[in-house]
Parts: sequence; structure tokens; C-alpha cells
Amino acid sequence: MNRIKVHISALVLILSQVFSSVAVDISDISKVLVPSVTDTKIFTSLSEEKKARLQERIQARQKANTQLDQDRVKRKEKVDRLRAQVEDINAEIRKGTASTTLTKTSKLLNELLNTQKEYQQIQNKRLDVMDQEIRLLEDYLKDTNFQAYAQQLIKIKKQYSFEDLHILYQQKLEKEQEIAALTEQDKNASAELENRRRAATSTLEEYTKRRSERESSESTMSPDERILWNLEQELFEDRKLLDELMISETEDKISLIKTKKFIARKQLEAIQELLPTIRSAITVKDTDIATARQDFERKRQASYSQRNNYYQEIEKIEADQKVYNQELEQLSRRYNIPVDAALETWTKNENNTPDSYPSYCEMGAAYDALLFVNRRKELLKAQLALEDEKINNDEFLLQIKETFSHLVNRQLASNDELTTEVKKYETIKARIKASRSAYQEQQRTAQDSLNLQKRANENLEQFRKRFETQTDVTLKKGKREHNRCLGLLTSASESIATQKNDLTHIVDIYGDIVTMLSNTLRQVDFVLAELGSVTIWQRPVNAISWDGALKIVPDIKAFWQDLSSWFVKKDALSLWGRIKSLFAYIWYALFRILFVAIVWIALLVGIRYGIEYIYGHAGTVARSRFSMRTLGYGVQMLTGYIRAYYIPLTVWLTFLLIGFLYPLDRHVYMLFYLVSIPYLIIMAQRAFKWFVRFNRYHDYVLLSRNYGKRVVFMASFLAYSTIIIFFFRRAFMFAEFQRSELPTILLAVNFIILQISLILLLSKEQIIHLIPIKTSFGEWLAGQVSKYYYLILVFIITIIILSNPYVGFGRLVWYIISHVIYTLAVLYFITVIYRWLKGTSSTLFFVTDEEVSKERFGSAKSWYSLFIITLLLICILIGLLSVSKLWGWPEAITRINSFSDIISWLKTPLIIEQKTASLESISLFTLLQILSFVGVGALVAFAFNRFVLGRVFDILLVDAGVQDAISSISRYLIILIAAILGFQAVGLGALMWALVGALILGISWVVKEPLADFLAYFILLVQRPLKIGDYIQVDDEVKGVVRKVTARAVVLRRKNSTTVVVPNTQILSKPFANWNYTSGYIAFDDITICVSYDADPYQVRDIFMSVLQNSPYILRNPKPIVRLENFGEYGFMFMIRGFLSSTYTLDQWDIASDLRFVMVKQLRDHGIKLALPIRFNLLMQAMPGMEPESHARESGQIHHKK
Repeated sequence: MNRIKVHISALVLILSQVFSSVAVDISDISKVLVPSVTDTKIFTSLSEEKKARLQERIQARQKANTQLDQDRVKRKEKVDRLRAQVEDINAEIRKGTASTTLTKTSKLLNELLNTQKEYQQIQNKRLDVMDQEIRLLEDYLKDTNFQAYAQQLIKIKKQYSFEDLHILYQQKLEKEQEIAALTEQDKNASAELENRRRAATSTLEEYTKRRSERESSESTMSPDERILWNLEQELFEDRKLLDELMISETEDKISLIKTKKFIARKQLEAIQELLPTIRSAITVKDTDIATARQDFERKRQASYSQRNNYYQEIEKIEADQKVYNQELEQLSRRYNIPVDAALETWTKNENNTPDSYPSYCEMGAAYDALLFVNRRKELLKAQLALEDEKINNDEFLLQIKETFSHLVNRQLASNDELTTEVKKYETIKARIKASRSAYQEQQRTAQDSLNLQKRANENLEQFRKRFETQTDVTLKKGKREHNRCLGLLTSASESIATQKNDLTHIVDIYGDIVTMLSNTLRQVDFVLAELGSVTIWQRPVNAISWDGALKIVPDIKAFWQDLSSWFVKKDALSLWGRIKSLFAYIWYALFRILFVAIVWIALLVGIRYGIEYIYGHAGTVARSRFSMRTLGYGVQMLTGYIRAYYIPLTVWLTFLLIGFLYPLDRHVYMLFYLVSIPYLIIMAQRAFKWFVRFNRYHDYVLLSRNYGKRVVFMASFLAYSTIIIFFFRRAFMFAEFQRSELPTILLAVNFIILQISLILLLSKEQIIHLIPIKTSFGEWLAGQVSKYYYLILVFIITIIILSNPYVGFGRLVWYIISHVIYTLAVLYFITVIYRWLKGTSSTLFFVTDEEVSKERFGSAKSWYSLFIITLLLICILIGLLSVSKLWGWPEAITRINSFSDIISWLKTPLIIEQKTASLESISLFTLLQILSFVGVGALVAFAFNRFVLGRVFDILLVDAGVQDAISSISRYLIILIAAILGFQAVGLGALMWALVGALILGISWVVKEPLADFLAYFILLVQRPLKIGDYIQVDDEVKGVVRKVTARAVVLRRKNSTTVVVPNTQILSKPFANWNYTSGYIAFDDITICVSYDADPYQVRDIFMSVLQNSPYILRNPKPIVRLENFGEYGFMFMIRGFLSSTYTLDQWDIASDLRFVMVKQLRDHGIKLALPIRFNLLMQAMPGMEPESHARESGQIHHKK
């Protein structure tokens, strides 16, 4: 036990030293994390940041150049000195005086010389890297918006061709590949930097070890050993400088890679910003398609010619294959050697006989000749596949161009055409994926064959050496046979070398094919995205264009100018003259069509009498038949209005008929339709007044009082707007304007007004009345409609406007509405699954016993909470992925189609514009890796505490407080080690201590008190002023049994079952009483009893002592104490004190209470009374002249106690 306490004390001292050192170094860490800023700006722009970076690089370049100039002379002198020493040593060795010392000296001198050369090379390389970054930053600052770069890519034009878009998209693909390659270079450079730092550390450790060994044996060193040791020290100093330079060079290289990646990302952003502009201005003509088809046909013919050449060569090679196969089979039968893989790799075991070597050489050379022919055939097939994929790619580009022609010219108007086009490209995509997988497999096969040939070449060289060395066996067949075998081996070696070249070419060809197919796949995705956007954004051909909407005002102005010019021509009459001419022309026309006029007048008279008849008959029907009442009054209202305004209506119809029967000047028609607008508005206004009077007169038989007002208002609004729009549109159509979209716009506005008017005919109350409220959903729906009626109304009107065929966004509206419904359905389904899993999984952690849930195992609540949080995060992630895939945004998530895509997305850097090293490697994947390390560390800590420390504590019987302390410390240390290993595993080891320092710096201002409580926690564990189960009292309010000692506070349980949480610092800063600090016994609170002065104090003492001695809880040793404490005001003051076993600490108040009951009973049994206060009130009559106070005092109103 004492040993454990000593170890814990030492651990606490170490932790206190660590915290103190951290507190001392916080300022240094803060200087690293928050560098000093001389500029008063808080936020800096990206250009300012890069400008500062450029100045920093220029200063570093100047410093490195200055250092190079300073070291150049010294290093030249040192190199000359080392060369001279090497020449001297080599001269002595050549004289034959070589020794171990000279050999070691020569080796050290050569290493020193090579170190100097390598230092100079690295220094020049570093300067070149810094120059490259400086040039990149200078070019960036000259064009921060990359406008010059965009102009280099493509010139600004009003219209672009499909080739422009294709070139730009190819640039986008190349930039993405460049960024991916730079990311891989950055990763490799970071690993290289870490390795260089480790190598530098290893060199330092090795030198330290060597120096300690040399210092221990310095007195016994010989002069030669001293010379060698001096050279080793000089070599270490040079290697140390070289390691430092290599680390700096690698850091500069990482900086250059990050700058290149930054520039590439900015260029990619410029390309992405340029793509929509070019895409919207693409013009693809039929002549372009025809030209592209002709070019493709020429390429296909050339490809067919090249393919025929390949096929002819393959036929020749297949004929040679038969010859070589027959020859190999004959040799196999002659020498009884099977044809297997051992021949290809030259690993067949020969018998070391004169006959075995020639046979093996001849078989191996023949097999390699056959393999050579096979490789040539494979190469031709690879070239043939490359030619096929090139022509397929050209054909695919032609298809893309045709598709864009359809898109630009709006030839994919129907959904069926779009669906067919999408399916075509999805089929192409599936075919390309299958082909890419097949070519990747062929590439891997070729790479395996290449590795096999490399191994065969090594085995052949070894066999050749054995053949040349074993001359006693190989020369037995004669010199001629020996030379023939050597020739066969040379031929096989040349064949293997040619095969290696062919296989390398094959691997490269298949790699080019895979790259081409990958780019084609991206182009397919691009086309599918365009088609997907067309299905949403493409509008009908007759939809209103934005240019047409902008020309509304100019078109109206031109219309009025055309009409006004008709009135104010120089050779024309005045306005009045033109009107008279117009009427004269009309009368002349009427005279010419007198017969038609007579027929028209007769028709009007007949209509008049017919209306009179219908009017009277309709009234009779309405009054006599109740079922026909509404219809009858409606017909009577309509005929009555026509009867009342028959003449104005017939006049307007007469002019309209004249215009239809006989052609007039277009300006006459324009004027007629414009004049008809106010004329018909007046007639419509009188019609609505007639309807209101008629309806009111017949007791609102047609429409109710309240609803009638709404109908009349909406109908009048619709009628007035329709009259204005329709007749102005008719007048405008007689104007001689080409390609004006104003008539279409007016028609669309009129149709939208009609739809809105029909919707507004229903009031909010009527809509709510139509909703059934018998169910809870209906009641909820009615409440939502009542609350958000106007918002819903605006939403519906917006949908109506956008869905209008002339506006043309019906597809977009349907897409949004449908996807919102799908999104809600997906989220609802995920929510249902989450709730079901949440409820079902509770049975794994809890068991229900008589409506009471109990934990199945220890810490079940904690594990259940962790499971629920993990489940919630998984459901949120699935929901985000599902919704993102559904909406097609963001693009990075929509590309996820497999588990590897998810890993790639998780590995996407979260920090792109980094300012410190290794920050760009931070991604969701690295964070998950770190969290996984921490999670595994928590599991290891749990297992270690449970199965290791638990068994140790069972054997050693360690106190519970010590167990808790050791378990807590081990858990924190294991989790901390796991976190450090996690940071090291993801390549952020260099940032680990910086993050710890930043965390300490940020939290120290907030958690001073918790940190103090944490330190106090360890002091409490070591000093042990209290432990679990002790009863302590800090003050009158803070007292109770210690239930738990945590890193933050001490948890006490009071006598009334309430819990008190006391901070650890308060426990240490205030004195407190601990009943269980020492094992053995405690004394309950002193009992004080006042006995009357009439009692015998000795007898009373004996009674109290007997009560204490008869109690089973009072200890005999130490003896209980009964003391006459004082002479009180009312009697003898006795103090009784008894000692209890510490086991009864929590029962002391009950025991003391029982003792009080027994003492009172014993005193009464012996006739001894407890002291009681007695008061006498004496009343005296006041004497004349006495003061009230003296009167009161003498009258005895002041109490006297006995």
C-alpha cells in the first residue's frame, strides 16, 4: 500500500511539473500559433496573403543565396583539402602499406567528399525550387482573377462552337488530373519530410551514442583512433548540416507543391466560371454537323486502313507462332523436357551434365523466341484496341455534338425524346465502364508478365554465370558446343530485353486507353448533367424569351408611333377630315351593300323581338317552376340587359361586321379596336350594375349577398382586364412588326389573370369549410390553411405563373414539387427507421421487470447513449446522402456510386487554403481515423482497468480510493497515447503539440477553476484526507457521507438523502471534520443535561455512567466520560461523551438519541428532576410622582428568574 502511494505521489509530482512547464511554455506556443502582427488589419485578402508569402520567399531566397556565396569559398577549400587527403591515402595504399586505419580513413574522407558534393547539389536544387515558387506567385499577383488565363484558353466571342466547349472541358479534366497528381505529390513529400526528420534524429542519436563511448575510452585511445574520431565528428557535423538542408529543401518543395495546387485550383475555378458563359452562347449549325460527320468518316476510313494493316501483321505472326510451336514441341520430345513456366523464368534445375546444358539452352532460347512472337502479337492487339477506342471516342464526340445541336435548337422538346437520349448515354456509360475494367485487367496482366520477364532476366544472368564458371562440365562437349550455348543464351537475353520493351509499351498503351475511357466517362457525365438540366430548365419553343420581355416598351412605342403617323402625314387631311372620310367611306360601303344592310337590319329587328319573347317567357318559367328558378332568372337577367342596351350593342356589332366583310386600311382596324376598349368597358360596367340590381330586386336569387360581392368584384376585374388585353392585342397584331413577342405575352397575362381570378373566387372560409375536420389530420390541415392562407395563396399563384406554357417553367415547378415530396418521404422513412431501431435496441441494454427497467450490464446507460448518438449520426449521414443524390447537389456527393467513392469523398481536404504545413491533409477521413484511435484507446483502457488492474486490486486488496485514482490515471494516459498515435497515423504528428498548446491556451482562461479542481483531485487521492464512505463536515450546511470523488468535485450524501457537490478546491482550502480519518472509533456529539440543584451530583453521575456502560454500542476502551461541566443558571450542567466503533459513524445520531431516552427514564425512576426555569411576576401600585420606568421596576413587572 505504501509503495502504491509513493508511486502515485511521484506521478502527481510529474504531472505538476508537466503543468508548470506547459504554463511556462504557453507564451512560446502562443507565439508560434499566433504570430506577431505588425499590420493593424484584422482580416487580409487572399492577394495580400500571397503578396506577403512572395516577400517571405524572396527574403528566404536572398538569405539562401547569401549563405551559398559565403559557403562557396569555404566548401571549395574543404573539397580541395579532402581530395588531396584522399589522393595521399590512395597513394599510400597503392604502395602496399594498406592497413585498417588507412582503409577507414579513406572511407571517411570519401564520405566527407560525397557529403560536400551532395550538399552543393541540394543547395542548388533548393534555390531552383524557391525560384519556381517565386515565379508562380509573381504571375498570380499580376492576374489574381485569372482573366489573362481565361483569354488564353478561349477568346471572348458572341457565339461559340461546340469545339470551344469541348476544348474548355478537356482543360477542366486536365486541371482536375493535375490537382490529383499534385495532391499525391504533396502526400509523398510530407512522408519524405517525416522520414528526413527521423533520419536526422537517428543520426543525432547514433552520434550521441558514439560520443559517449569515445568519451568513456578517451584515455586509452591511440593517435590513429583519435584521427578517426575527429574525422567521424567532422562527418557528423557535415551530415547534420546536410540533414538540415535536406529538411529545408523538402519543406520548400512542399510549399511549391501547395502553391502549384493553389494556382491549379484557381485556374479550375476560372474554367468552371467560363463554362456556363460558353455553354449558353453555343451555336451548332447543320453545316457544322455535316462537316463533323465528313471528318469522322475520313478518320474512320483511315482507321480501317490501319486496322487492316494490324490484322495482316497478326496473321503473319500467327503463322510464325505455328512454326515456333512445332519447333518447341520437337525439342521437348527430343530432350524430354516439358514445356512449362519454369522455361519462361529460367528456373528449371539442370543436372550439371555435359548434355543437360545444351538441351536446356536450346529449349530456353526456343521458348523465348516463341514468347517474343507472342508479345509482338499482344502488342499489335493492344495497338488495335487503342485504334478502336480512338475511333469510338471520335464517334462519341460526334454524338455529343449532335446532342448539343438538339439542345441548342430546342429539338428535344418532349419528355420521350429526352428520356431516349438519356438512356442512350447511360448505355454508352455502362459499355465504357465494362471496357475500362477489361482493359485494366489486361494492363495488370501485362504488368505481371513484365515483372515475370524481369525475374527471368535475372535468372538467365545467374544461369549464364554458372555456365561460364563450370567449364569443367560445359567444355566436355567441345569448344564449338560451348560457344553455341553461349550464343543461345545471348539470343535469349536479347529476346527477353525485347519482350520487356514490348510489355512496357503494352502497359503504356492500356494505360492510355484507360485514361481515355476515364475522360470519356467524365464527358458522358457532363452530357447527362446537361440533359438532366434540360429536363428541368428547358422551356417550350413558344415560351416567352427574356429578350421579348425586354422589348415590350419599345414595341408599344413603335405601335403608337405607327398609329400616330397615320394621322399626321404631310399629304393627308386633318384628323377631322380623316374621320369624315372614314364615315363617308362607311356610308359608301353601306350603300354598296344595301342588300346586306337590309338583311342585317331585319336580323337585328328579329333578334329584338326574340329577346322580348325570351325575357317574358323566362320570367314566367322562373316564377312558376321552382326547379327552373335560377336558370329562368339568369336568362331573364341576360335578356333584360340586352334589351336595355340593345342599340349600343348593335352599333358596335355593325361596325365589327363591316370590318369582317370588307377589307379596310389596317390603321382603321387598329383604331376600331382601341376605341372598342373604353366603349366595351363602359358596357361591361353597366352589365355588372344591371346584375347587382337584378339580383337584389329578386332577393339574391342568383348569388347570396356576401358571396355576390366577391364574384362581382373578381368577374369585373377579369372582364375589364380581358377587354383591355384582348382588344389591344388585336390592334397590335395589325401593326407591321416582325418577331414581336408582345401578343404572346399579352395572351399569357390574360390566361394567368383568368386562373388567378378563378382561384380567388373561393374565400378562405369556403376553403376551410371544404376540408373535413372529423379526423385529426383534417383538423390540423384546416388550422394550417387558416394560419398560412395568404402565404399558400402566394405560393399557388407563383406556381400558376411559372407553370403557364408561355412562361415555360412547368417542368421546373414539377421537378421542385416532386422532389420536395420525395425528400419529405425519405426523411420520414429514415425517421421511422430511427425510432424503430431506437425502441428495439433498448431491449439489448435494459430488461423490464414489473414495469421497472433495469440495466442488463454495467454502464448500460452510457453504452445505450453512445449507441443512440452513433445511430443518429448514421441516420443523418444516410439522409444527407439520399437527399443530395435526389437533388443532384453538391456535385461531390452525387458522384458517389460505391464504397470507394465514399472513401474518396471522405478524403477530400477540409482546409484548402492552408497556412501551415500538413493542414491540407485534414479531411473527414483523417478525423474519423483519429476518432477511431481514441475509441480503440477507450476500449483498451476499459479492458486494461477491467481485466488487468481489477485482478491486481483483487490480489493486493487495494483501497477503493487508490483503485479509482490508478484507474483514472491509466485511462487518461491510454486515451492520450491513442490520440497521439492517431495524429501520427494520419500524418499530423508535427501539429500534435501545437494543437495541445492551442487547446491549453484557449481553455486555460475558461477552466482555471476546473483545472485547479483537477489538480486538487490528485492531491486528494495522494494525501487521502477523505475517502469514499467517510463522514465529513465542512461547515454547518456542507456535511455528509462521501459517495464519490471525481476529477471535478466531491459528492456528499446528507442525512436527509440530499446530495451535495463540493468542488475539490473548496475541500482543500477550508478545514473540515472527518469522522473516519483514523480507523477505530469515534465520539458522538457531546450530550449536555442540566439537573436540578436538589439532586445528588454523584448519584446523577453514576446513573449516566451506568446507562453508557449498559449500551451495546458504547466502547469500553476508551472509557465513556461523564463530567460535571458547569454550575448553570438552573442546575448542574453534566456533559456525557461516549465512544463508538467507526462502523457506526452514520448511526451515531440514532445511538445518541436512544441514550437520551434512557437517561431521562432513569432520572425519573430515581426521582431526579431536570432543571426548569421559574419566573415570578410581581405587581406593585405606582406611587404618585414616580417615573414610569421606576414604577415598573418597583412594581415587579421586570421578570426575575429562579
